[in-house]
Amino acid sequence: MMESFDKAARQYEEFGHIQRDMAAWLAEWIPANRSGRALEIAAGTGFFTRHLVPWNGPFSATDASHAMLLAGHANHPGIPWRLCTADALPPEEMDWIFSSSFLQWADDPAALFAHWRSRLHRKGRILAGLFAEPTLSELRELAPKMTPLTWRTGSVWKQALDDAGFCCLRLEEETRAYHFPSGMDLLRALHRVGAAPRRQLVPVRLRELIREYDSRFAVENGVLSTWTFLRLEAVAG
Repeated sequence: MMESFDKAARQYEEFGHIQRDMAAWLAEWIPANRSGRALEIAAGTGFFTRHLVPWNGPFSATDASHAMLLAGHANHPGIPWRLCTADALPPEEMDWIFSSSFLQWADDPAALFAHWRSRLHRKGRILAGLFAEPTLSELRELAPKMTPLTWRTGSVWKQALDDAGFCCLRLEEETRAYHFPSGMDLLRALHRVGAAPRRQLVPVRLRELIREYDSRFAVENGVLSTWTFLRLEAVAG
């Protein structure tokens, strides 16, 4: 997937409107005092970063994609940017770890949360927003094996926090309906933000899928696509 995100870096700002909406929704929970040592994970081009800065204390943004890192730095040159993966964070301890539109990609959420907990001071916190079940339910109904993620419910995310030794302070979900001109436009948008489904369909089947999507999920101004936003705040025990 990293190659996909590298290729998407140039157009992420233009086509990532759903990820931008997630960042704005998550920003409602940014702490009022905005202070302490903080790290943002998978910051991308800076959709959530722009809500965090200015920050009172040491703050840096990270991403595992070099191209995304360059784009983020260009958008927010006043803060340090680091190239690293979410499961190999810098060794210093943090007061806050932030993440927006990333955690749905985690193979083992509890293990990843445990790693993040190892990088937090006692009573340090994480604030994260992610896409949860039933995101992209229409597409998955037509082609169950196309999307490359394991979609998890809010209760599963809560359990992962518990298993990693966090106390979940609050968790909230909100399902939103997005409209695209056609099924092809939806797939194209996913591709342009680096989240395209794996290429598992031959061109003939892909065209059939798009026609079926356009027929079954048509709305007045295009086709429907369902996305479930989830935001959580948790403190290390």
